[in-house]
Amino acid sequence: EFSQGRVNSREQTVLKGIMRSLHKLLFEIVHKVILPRGHQRHIASIRDMGLMNALECKEHIDWPTLIIKHFPRIVDPKLGSHQLAFGNLLTRVFDGFEVPLREGRILTRADMFTQTILADCGIPMESEQVANSSPRTSGPLAQLLRELKAAEEKYATLELENHNLRAELNTSNAEIHRLKDQLVQQQLANNARVDRVLDMLGSASTKPSQSST
Repeated sequence: EFSQGRVNSREQTVLKGIMRSLHKLLFEIVHKVILPRGHQRHIASIRDMGLMNALECKEHIDWPTLIIKHFPRIVDPKLGSHQLAFGNLLTRVFDGFEVPLREGRILTRADMFTQTILADCGIPMESEQVANSSPRTSGPLAQLLRELKAAEEKYATLELENHNLRAELNTSNAEIHRLKDQLVQQQLANNARVDRVLDMLGSASTKPSQSST
């Protein structure tokens, strides 16, 4: 699929140059964002193609397993130049476990999606877009970033609503416990009054019998 039938089906790699436009863009996302590396950026491995297919078909990706399996490629120079993906996410994890971290690597233009890269992938911007906006504010990648930001804002709103609902639930539970305690105390008081009335009735019923004797 990714080679458009130009290579043997037993081949484990496909050149970026013979891919379709969409597959070129997916390959850029894979080797720059998901599994970043500094070598063979023009060749898609069988692993790259698997991720590209998952992205294209909108299939579930096991991110934790993917990250763990990518670690050995990062620490072993014999496997090529690989970088750590998901920096923002993993930084929070490492901070939580108090793992000492060095200064991060500064991204270069080779790590970014530019208008030139999109054009090389066969997805050029419209002339009107090029005249009125920069590659960082328009195009497929910018749209994905806007959707991501909208999703993050929605998540933050839902998280706040969830927090408020939990606070209301805790308040309601506290009120329920207070009312239960009040009910128990009221029942005890009622029982005590009933006991006193019964004692008074018992005392009143025994007095005539004593006087008659």
